[in-house]
Amino acid sequence: MDQARTLRALQDADLAILRAKSRYDNLPEKAQLATVRKKVHEVLVKQGQVSDLKAECEDRIEACQKEIEDLDRKISEKQRELDSTSNHRLIAGLTKDMEGAVKRREKVDFQMNEHLARLEKIEAVEAQVKAAAAKLDAAESELAAFVAAQAKEMHRVVSESQELHRAYAAELDKDLLERYLHLARTKGGVGVADFADDRCSACNLEFHEGERQRIARGPAINTCPRCGRLLIRDAGEE
Repeated sequence: MDQARTLRALQDADLAILRAKSRYDNLPEKAQLATVRKKVHEVLVKQGQVSDLKAECEDRIEACQKEIEDLDRKISEKQRELDSTSNHRLIAGLTKDMEGAVKRREKVDFQMNEHLARLEKIEAVEAQVKAAAAKLDAAESELAAFVAAQAKEMHRVVSESQELHRAYAAELDKDLLERYLHLARTKGGVGVADFADDRCSACNLEFHEGERQRIARGPAINTCPRCGRLLIRDAGEE
C-alpha cells in the first residue's frame, strides 16, 4: 500500500477509535442509568423509613395487646373476688379497681385501633414503595445490560482499530508518521484531510486556481495552507 493510502487508512482507524469512544461517552442510556440509580437510592432510603415506621407501629400494637391481656386478666380476677365476697368495704374497693381497669382497657383499646389504622396506611405506602422499587430495579437492569453491551462493542472497535493503527503506522515513513501524530494530537484527532471539490475537507478552505494546479501536479500528500493538516489529493496515487 502506498504512503497516501496508508496515511488515509491510519486516519480512518484513529477516527474509528474516537467515534467509538464518543458514542459510548455520549450514550443517552448512561445518563438515564445514572438517573435511575439515583432514584433507586432514594427509594431504598424511603423503604428504610417506612420499615422503621412500620416496626415502631407494630411494637406499639404489641404493647397495647399485652396491656389489654393484662387488664382482662385483672378484670377477671377482680370479678371473681367480687363474686366470692359479701364484704361491703371489699366490694367497694374491688368495684373501684375494676372500673379503673375497664376504663384503662377502653383507652388502650382505642389507642390500639388508632395504631392499627396507622399501620394499614403504612402498609399501603410500603406496597407502593415496593412496586416502585421493583419497577426501578427492572429499568436499572435493562439499562445496565444495554450500557454494558455498548461498552463491550466500544472496546471491540477500539481494540481492532488499535491493531490497525499499529499495522499502518509501521508502514509509514518515520517523518510522515511523526507529522501525522503531532497533527492528530493538536487538531482534535484529525491530522489528515482530503482535497475534494477544490477544498480542504477539514477546514473547508477553497483553493484558487494556482493552488489547485499546484496540488494537482504535486505529490499525493500535500499540506493545507490554512489548517496545516496533511492534504491527500488522491489516495490512489503516489
